[in-house]
Amino acid sequence: MARSMCIMRRALKWGVILFVLAAASGTTIYQACVPYEGEYGIACVCSNVVCDNIEPLHLTANISANTAVAYTSSLGGKRLVRSTINKTSSGANGAGSLSDGNVTVVALNLTHTHQTILGFGGAITDATTGLVNGLDNNTFHNFLHSYWGPAGVGYAMARIPLGSTDFSRHSYTLAPVENDLDLISFALRDDAGNVGYDYKVGLAKHVVAMQPATKFLFAPWSAPVWMKSCNTSIPPRGRNYCGGEGDESSVPTYLFGGFSTDSRTRASYAQYFVKFIQAYAELGVSFWGLSAQNEPEGNPTGNKWENTNWLPDDLVSFTEDYLGPALEAAGLGHLSIMTGDGQFPQATEYGNASYGVGSSGKNGSYIDGIAYHWYNSLDGMREDGEAILGGLAGGGIEIRNTYELYTLENNEVNPGYLLSTEACTGTIPGGRFPKVGDWSRGYAYTRDILHQLNNGGVGWLDWNLALNTEGGPNHANNTVDSPVIVLNETHFVKNPMFYSMGHFSKFVVPGSKRLDVAGLVDSVVGANGLEVVAFKTPTTSSETIYKPDTSTGTNTATATDTGTGTQSETEVHTGEECSACVVVVLANDRYTGDMRPPIVPVTARIEVGDTVVTTTVGSNEVQTIVFKP
Repeated sequence: MARSMCIMRRALKWGVILFVLAAASGTTIYQACVPYEGEYGIACVCSNVVCDNIEPLHLTANISANTAVAYTSSLGGKRLVRSTINKTSSGANGAGSLSDGNVTVVALNLTHTHQTILGFGGAITDATTGLVNGLDNNTFHNFLHSYWGPAGVGYAMARIPLGSTDFSRHSYTLAPVENDLDLISFALRDDAGNVGYDYKVGLAKHVVAMQPATKFLFAPWSAPVWMKSCNTSIPPRGRNYCGGEGDESSVPTYLFGGFSTDSRTRASYAQYFVKFIQAYAELGVSFWGLSAQNEPEGNPTGNKWENTNWLPDDLVSFTEDYLGPALEAAGLGHLSIMTGDGQFPQATEYGNASYGVGSSGKNGSYIDGIAYHWYNSLDGMREDGEAILGGLAGGGIEIRNTYELYTLENNEVNPGYLLSTEACTGTIPGGRFPKVGDWSRGYAYTRDILHQLNNGGVGWLDWNLALNTEGGPNHANNTVDSPVIVLNETHFVKNPMFYSMGHFSKFVVPGSKRLDVAGLVDSVVGANGLEVVAFKTPTTSSETIYKPDTSTGTNTATATDTGTGTQSETEVHTGEECSACVVVVLANDRYTGDMRPPIVPVTARIEVGDTVVTTTVGSNEVQTIVFKP
């Protein structure tokens, strides 16, 4: 640890010089990773003085007829390091070949596209908000810019819990008075004790001020306890039935119980959603979408935190008969409604319930998409296989099956989408804590994102944007890891997971379409195990404008805030998107126990028509390649 602090102090000394030079010259200096040697590998440290960012596509060389740009991260410490590659024209090897000696050919088809990308992001939880509100102003804005700034990783989505989760300091509801069907007691709340306000709104408003196009979505973990029932869960299918395993208690709690079948209670609960949406909108945060329940069948290993049990048909029926009509009547029919929001194996079941012939979903009249979580992947090891261990692991094949069964990419009868709404590492027993600098956890993110996008997903959301060094706060002691770990009020570190997200979120912008890759089998091309996913970005006619956060005040927004927060920066940044470009993400790594061949550097020849881009992807390395076809 002493060595880590020495590295940090030395880096911060030079960071002061960089900061002064930038201020004096009036120009923006793009800062490389300031290495922080964690116990498990290399992270990047940020402070109130210096923080790394991403060199943009057009800073030193335009993407031209002869140039491609590569961004590389590696076990050795590279973090989205930019370089340029010369493009050539195809020679004797035509597109569609799968090998050329020691070269892995990645042949792309621009004419056959698949799903349209919604975006990537993370969750604004009580845990995250409480931590970043404790940062001093400059450190806070370095945190915010890292995710949403013009030189950050380009997050386009943010998920906010309705009520408490395990990542709250205690359980709470927004309607605490029993049998209050008219919701007179409804008020925004948080785990800091606010009533009539939720400090997560404050963080969300800073995001809005910086990137107004951000899509906000939400989900409840537990309904108000007085709305719940012990008569609707079916053990062992309902893992959070009252009292837990083997307990036939008839008293629901925040943790246990299904939802009441009483029609008045269900109508009241639909209004609970409406009031939450309206309360946020009044404070300057408008939602894009929602799901009716987070993990409706509980935690696979036994519920230990907020939850309400729903079976698929019942949750879909509630959405179609109560929630959808209530939103429509309140003028909120434009919100995108998701169902599912559980584990891989349940995706097809929710697809059947929502879109199947004769389904309770009435052919998906209100349900727009199916949400799912990554936890059955076992931290990025089982993305594509059948479910095993009684459904506790695997099942990623159901994402692909659901996508193909309902042709969600372009079905005019049953339009829909599949969105991964939650993931984190540090969930496996023996490792339920942050591992600062752990490259393998970063690769786990890269691997799962890449595979699920090839399976038909339209995006991928991380869980907590930031946690403390213990992996909390978490009232259920369900500590995990996060891309950002807060050290103190002036320092935080970015784990490899942060940059894994950036390899996708920065370049695969909303509106991008996935491309066919010749010879792709379970996201792998060629004999050396190179993992590949490719996209074409949308055609744009103008620059993307990033709004600076220029007001005065503190980093904690209040109920009367205008929503713009603080920042010393006054210039308006403009970042030109790469219009109609090809984006290819290449990963050359293995998870522990992977049976594929040993890792060796792989030369990848990317072919798009007559255009050829050749790059060498080193061992334990990820590259994102961007070019004009």
